[in-house]
Amino acid sequence: MDFPIDVLPDLGIDVSKLTNLQKIEAIEYYLKEHGVPGEFPLRHFKDDCRYVREIFLPANSLIVTRVHNFGHTSVISQGKVTIMTEYGIETLQAPVTWNEPAGIKRLIYVHADTIWNTFHVVPKEMNMTDDLLNYLSHNSDLTWISNLARLH
Repeated sequence: MDFPIDVLPDLGIDVSKLTNLQKIEAIEYYLKEHGVPGEFPLRHFKDDCRYVREIFLPANSLIVTRVHNFGHTSVISQGKVTIMTEYGIETLQAPVTWNEPAGIKRLIYVHADTIWNTFHVVPKEMNMTDDLLNYLSHNSDLTWISNLARLH
């Protein structure tokens, strides 16, 4: 299955020569430039050194995640998604549990309404008012794409 890379603007490059990670970043750039919504309902759970995020992803959504700073466990308890990472493309259907490595960035197409939980280890002293999002993940540097876009 190919992801919808045809939505990308003409950046003057051969998309077929991009790595999976570059394709994900290019789609992220396109979504941000065109104001495609990327916020979905979240629930948060924290105790001691554990933090769990639960997100609801509606069917037919296309999502690009931030880069995860640490390995973590993911659980899809409802739904079906296709995920592209730098390692390849995989379709997962609930119920499914797996571990993801640090540094992972995902492009996700949601086939059916999905509930997805991620489980993280965090410092005991962190609380819900701390900046957990920036502790656990960071944005990609998309300047390589914006530089190409300025040339065309």
